Amino acid sequence: IAADHFREFLKWADMPLPANWYSWKEYVPGMTSYNVPFGSHRLSHQGRWVGLPGMNIHDGNYPKIGSLEAYVEENKKLRREGGMVCPYVALEIFDQGPDQNSPYAQEARPHVVRDLFGVKRMWSNETAWQMCVATDWWQNRLEETCRIMTQREHLGGFYLDVMQGCGLPCYWTPHGHSASGGDAITTGMHELVERCTIAAKTIDPEMIITGENITENVIDVVDGTLDGTLSPENRAHVFAAVYQDFTKRYGTELSTGVGWKGRFKDSFDNNAFFVECASLFVQGAQIGRIRLRPRDAALSLTNPKQRHMVDFLNQVLGYYRNETAKDFHAYGQFMRPLEFDDPSPMPKIRYRDSEYRAIWNGIFRNPQGELGIFIANAGKQALAFKSTMGLARHGMTADSVVDVDRISSQGKVTSIRRGAKGSVSLSGTIPGRSIIMYHIKPADDQ
Repeated sequence: IAADHFREFLKWADMPLPANWYSWKEYVPGMTSYNVPFGSHRLSHQGRWVGLPGMNIHDGNYPKIGSLEAYVEENKKLRREGGMVCPYVALEIFDQGPDQNSPYAQEARPHVVRDLFGVKRMWSNETAWQMCVATDWWQNRLEETCRIMTQREHLGGFYLDVMQGCGLPCYWTPHGHSASGGDAITTGMHELVERCTIAAKTIDPEMIITGENITENVIDVVDGTLDGTLSPENRAHVFAAVYQDFTKRYGTELSTGVGWKGRFKDSFDNNAFFVECASLFVQGAQIGRIRLRPRDAALSLTNPKQRHMVDFLNQVLGYYRNETAKDFHAYGQFMRPLEFDDPSPMPKIRYRDSEYRAIWNGIFRNPQGELGIFIANAGKQALAFKSTMGLARHGMTADSVVDVDRISSQGKVTSIRRGAKGSVSLSGTIPGRSIIMYHIKPADDQ
């Protein structure tokens, strides 16, 4: 069901797309710690999913416990159609089984994280072991996993989870590190991710390797990272300002309906979906993840109630396809944003118990020193806007003479101004739930 829904998006987008794939392992009852009674992790499934195993079953036990029967064949078909399936691989979890009877369990036991008192650490509030990322055995185990999966599963990449850029502090000195680990939890994670990436890309250089909320110390060994979509803490887009032209980011699940754990609700009058997409798009991140059937809150390309969401995504795709826009949005340096004179005051949109501006914007500088400006209106109503930007604040000189074009999501180029010197005034009306782009470049007659 999920593969067929993925195909709908591939045909609609007419470009390769990745999909993070969580539950891909064959379930072997009696050989997973998720069989242990009364574990809190057993309560995570509700409704029609009650009784199904959790996604972390058999973590660390591939290939002795393999993938679902139809998984390989579906991956093979999807890869030919442009679908890049990226399975979830947990970097710190080993499922030892209810009686330490899973494959590799006895080998894994000496390499579990231990606390100050020498007690083995379990993953979060669950019963699976948390592994020390600094140990050779665990690095070898996951490197082998990624290599064999790449050879057998027709993958498009990996989504490396339980990552964050470092492991859990470990006090077990027989692992070869100091008590509490010193820098082993960061250097160990870097080595682990690097080995997984090399194992996959040596076989298939097109593999996409992304991770969970990574930090600076591992961005050199992955292609991108899952990032928080929007919260009061990341309004300033500090990570994008530093690393936009070095690594790609993408958001978490989009609010397309009654969704994950019942938290997300959306209708035509609720702007959650558009606030999320607009905030991600203008900072150069890929939009958040879209859930596939049969999961709840899946986005339909044909449901009239979600047509306004698909229309907005069509604009995003238009700029993704546009060569001029892509030069800025995908590869440009993220600059300080515009300051708006109008609308004043800026209309606000309520989102998850906080308020965010209706109009979002992002400015990017390409290697040639040109500027690309994206403005997105997340609100339902059309808004008149006006902003004057000083070129010297965005990497040009105070006496720069520039031409300004406006580029639509369909690729139409309209000349806005010729020979502007020192500053550029941008104004107009932006329709609700829409995106516009401006291209600022040295004047043709210079």
